[in-house]
Amino acid sequence: MWTPKLRGGYTSNINTTGVANSRFVEKGDFVKIDNITLGYSIDRNYIEKVGLSKLRVFGVVQNAITITKYTGLDPEMESNGMDYNGVPRQLTVTLGLNATF
Repeated sequence: MWTPKLRGGYTSNINTTGVANSRFVEKGDFVKIDNITLGYSIDRNYIEKVGLSKLRVFGVVQNAITITKYTGLDPEMESNGMDYNGVPRQLTVTLGLNATF
């Protein structure tokens, strides 16, 4: 395997501007579970004692799981086919309670 000669410059490419090189190309295949929502409605017999007609507890996970062999931060975070190591989407967990009086 050969190693390309690095050149100094102010561009965002590894080598010089406009020079194509496949050395850093890799497969970006991925499987993503993006949103998971779980909820449970409490039985009415239990909640009527405290003056509620409905009570639901829920949780939501966004950007839950990414399965990939891609070595970058996130295979979905690319611009025009180039990975600029931007900030990937964050894992977000939301918990909630819906109550009807």
